[in-house]
Amino acid sequence: MNNTEGTIKSSKMETTIKGHKVTLHFADEPNPDVAVQVKQVLLSTCLLAADCRTADKSSNTSKFQ
Repeated sequence: MNNTEGTIKSSKMETTIKGHKVTLHFADEPNPDVAVQVKQVLLSTCLLAADCRTADKSSNTSKFQ
């Protein structure tokens, strides 16, 4: 981080999602490549979860029902 005062400046956010502690750290400057990577991971995870639910429902042994 670019710091001229000699103090540490941290931009982070902590939250809990489904019982798991999640900490997000933010950079001083935006990075569009990282934004695209995060979007792709979130969409992939969502699609994978949807596929798993569909497969589980068809076999009638789902934990998600």
